[in-house]
Amino acid sequence: MKKKLLINAIGLAIMLTVSGCGNIVDSEVPINEKSISNTAKEETAETTEKSDEAVDLLDQFVAGEIEAGYFDSDYNFKITDLNMNPEEWDAYSVGDRRDLDNDGEEELIMNGPYGGMYLDVKDGKVMVLAEGEGTAGEMTYVEYENAIWIVHSDISHVGRMLYNFKKYKGANNIIDEFDLNAEYYDKEDDIYDETSRFTYRGKKITMEKFEKLRSEILGIE
Repeated sequence: MKKKLLINAIGLAIMLTVSGCGNIVDSEVPINEKSISNTAKEETAETTEKSDEAVDLLDQFVAGEIEAGYFDSDYNFKITDLNMNPEEWDAYSVGDRRDLDNDGEEELIMNGPYGGMYLDVKDGKVMVLAEGEGTAGEMTYVEYENAIWIVHSDISHVGRMLYNFKKYKGANNIIDEFDLNAEYYDKEDDIYDETSRFTYRGKKITMEKFEKLRSEILGIE
């Protein structure tokens, strides 16, 4: 009997000890959570600071106080160097701001000829993310597969419809790119001859597939 009582006493002591340790473990959880929370707050503060800096620099560009540049050129320009006369066809104007490179920060859209230009901030400088390239490079953007894609198109020449899609993750960082093209000849009664080519991501597709993809991605029927 004494032996049984001794065993029960030891068991009770162990339970109390475990319970005590449990309280210690419980007290450590908020500490870990606090550490994680502080890290998240620091990351959020850093992101907010970068975003505020980008907004400030874009505002300075619009005000004519600083220049914008190119990633692949030493050429810089101010907004005053652009044609801002609204009565002329090639004039620029300040447009909306939207996240065009999928990094959580908004870029500045400068409306203008052939799609204008999109301005981003990189390493403390205003940079041209993308711009229209003329009739063979009309620029726009679309939302597709939960991301923004910048689109350059050439649909102004008879016999072809060419689309190039670029998905960015931050300024000057293309993470995906593809073409959707149609080169067609001698169209009669909606029938294309054997020399016509329809391609998607470099692979040959049917005319029906081309039209379906164009509708899905660009909303063009």
